[in-house]
Amino acid sequence: MGKYAVSAKLVWDGLNQVRIPEEMGTPAPDQMQGTAAERLTELGGRICYDSLGKGRSSRDYHGHILGVGHFSVCEHHHVTVQTALMVDPWTLVNRPGIWTRRVKGHVRMTFNPRVVLDWDQWSRDIEVEDLIATPGSLGDLLSYYAERLYPMIIPARERKDGVSRQFAEWSSVAEPEHPEEKWVSMFLGGSRGWSHEQVRHRFRTGVSQRSTRYTEESESPWVDHPLVQEFLADPSVDAVMKFDVRLSKLKDDARGAYAAVTQTLQAWLLGRGVDRLTARKQARGAARGYLGNALWTEMIFSASVAQWKRMIRLRCNPAADGEIRAVFVDVLGELKKSRYADEFAAFELAASPDGLGQAAIERK
Repeated sequence: MGKYAVSAKLVWDGLNQVRIPEEMGTPAPDQMQGTAAERLTELGGRICYDSLGKGRSSRDYHGHILGVGHFSVCEHHHVTVQTALMVDPWTLVNRPGIWTRRVKGHVRMTFNPRVVLDWDQWSRDIEVEDLIATPGSLGDLLSYYAERLYPMIIPARERKDGVSRQFAEWSSVAEPEHPEEKWVSMFLGGSRGWSHEQVRHRFRTGVSQRSTRYTEESESPWVDHPLVQEFLADPSVDAVMKFDVRLSKLKDDARGAYAAVTQTLQAWLLGRGVDRLTARKQARGAARGYLGNALWTEMIFSASVAQWKRMIRLRCNPAADGEIRAVFVDVLGELKKSRYADEFAAFELAASPDGLGQAAIERK
């Protein structure tokens, strides 16, 4: 996990294979199957429940997500479709998950599969005509492409040959050109405290984070803040001033309290007739409050290139917290390995004035 027990690893930039971080384990033979878009969606869901290598197959997993309606995992993969067909801009007003612009007589729309899954609901909420089921409509056009990218998530619908032919002749999947069309997915790891700051960057992103309600946390590691690590490692500091023994005891006490509360409440619920899965989930949800803010967590975090730049400017500068800055030092390094490396060429790393690792400098 590196010197500061934080990490950032490139997962997907639109090329090659979806990379599985070693921290997540190894998938079962029937997992991480399907298109790259479906694999990225599945990876986002499995990090929430620590379920890689166990549980449902890929097809059953996607079916489960559709059944329970947890569509946030469908916000990671984005595709850009370019069309010369007439598009009513009012159809896109106030609709989340889609970014559009006009270029030389065409309309370019960058969207994720949740846009298609939620289309009917959002149409009702903003009181516009339900267009996704109308052959040849904008909603039907987006579904036409989504069905090919996410066949396990969005089943193909029947269309007249004329409609499909019109879509094929007048529109196509386009290469990302604008920074808001270019998307990169990362595996990020750090403390729960860091994650609360990270998820504040919700604009133009997809976020799937390890759930303490569904996962077993009694043996999970804690992440000491970089400042704490630097202090404890300083040989000039008197041993009497150091608090590593107290920190170790605090962590052990918290783990013990978590385990005791989980086991006791789960047994109590089972005794009251609650089913085992619900009892375990509810007991963990109650016990997690006794774990520290420095508990290790992980997430799949996807964002447009434009948003990654915004985050680097905020989170990798000298004024940022030492831990989130350490994460973004790794983030910047991974982005410079991606297909969009040129987009980040203006950012360079230098020693941070506060003595905690590095910070980013952007050349103008």
